[in-house]
Amino acid sequence: MMTKTIDHPLTVRELLFGGIDGDPRVLMGRLEKRKAFDELGGVLHHLSRITLKALEGEIATTLTGLLEMDLGELILMGFLKYRRLKAAARNTVADPDRTELVTLNEPHVFTSVHKLRAELLIDGRRRYVLHFKLTVTLTVKNLVARVSDGRLVSLSGGQGDAEATLKWERFELARAGVPLKLPLVVRLGDGFPLLTEEERAQVEEDLDQEQPAH
Repeated sequence: MMTKTIDHPLTVRELLFGGIDGDPRVLMGRLEKRKAFDELGGVLHHLSRITLKALEGEIATTLTGLLEMDLGELILMGFLKYRRLKAAARNTVADPDRTELVTLNEPHVFTSVHKLRAELLIDGRRRYVLHFKLTVTLTVKNLVARVSDGRLVSLSGGQGDAEATLKWERFELARAGVPLKLPLVVRLGDGFPLLTEEERAQVEEDLDQEQPAH
């Protein structure tokens, strides 16, 4: 469990498992220490040890892709749910010279759930279906967002917390939580679009219709 505040981009893997690299074998070594994988061995007790090891490796490889999600990107996706940010985006598209500051002082909580289903085939026959579930809960507060031309262009202040849980069936494989410094965790690049292409086009169409006819 991490205790210090994170001030750099962070993946779900780093949150759950610390500083291990992306090698599936390293991840597998961590997962094998969890009680859940003892149960997996019991369910597939009819398999040889070599085959079971191969299947475990496939599981780790599958999970690696899921765990490489960036927490900053998940936070940005959560911002799309905030009406005030969407309203600011529409206003700044309608008026390109306009910039809006949106304050998010009260805690805002959003949860992202990701389910993964993997079939294990042995000699062409389905032997078992694995169900994994990753839940990431993010809390954001004391944040000022700057919106220009329909994009989130900067963040000021801001505190947050991230908690992630990885489960296989009913077994918890990993759980961790950490405080975040949001402006340093979220990568905005040239600005994060708060409107879809369709929403932006609708704003521009409405603006054209409001123009007086000559």
